[in-house]
Amino acid sequence: MKLIAIDVDGTLLNDRNEIPLENIQVIREAQSTGIEVVIATGRAYFDAAQLMKDAGLTTWIIGANGATIYDPNGTCV
Repeated sequence: MKLIAIDVDGTLLNDRNEIPLENIQVIREAQSTGIEVVIATGRAYFDAAQLMKDAGLTTWIIGANGATIYDPNGTCV
């Protein structure tokens, strides 16, 4: 496996709109084995980026239902 794409609402977040520690640990584990993790969401980039920052995660983000793609450094590609 080379890539995991994860939706945010109803998938990654819990009912308090937070990323549970269990999910954070699994994402970090995947990244440590070389798997690219991508957040794919209908949310705007800045909203998804804040969720990742709050969780201490750095990932690619496909936002606005595919209209934007940002690399882990926050550069729009």
